[in-house]
Amino acid sequence: MKFNLLYFIASLSLFVGLMWVFLPHVYHDKILTDSSESHIFHMLQGTIITVLSLAVMIIIERRESKAYKHSK
Repeated sequence: MKFNLLYFIASLSLFVGLMWVFLPHVYHDKILTDSSESHIFHMLQGTIITVLSLAVMIIIERRESKAYKHSK
């Protein structure tokens, strides 16, 4: 697989999204100054980032796979 900048960005955002989902509530309060947001809201943010990142990575993989099959 050749280097793809969009795939690299998607993998980094996947890591950040998963980290944000599994970050304990105590650290959310320390990271963010506004503690009025709930832990559930942070988990939803991380889940959305994770799902979008995975979707981008899957789309890129499918396109590269189709291009590889057609080049044979």
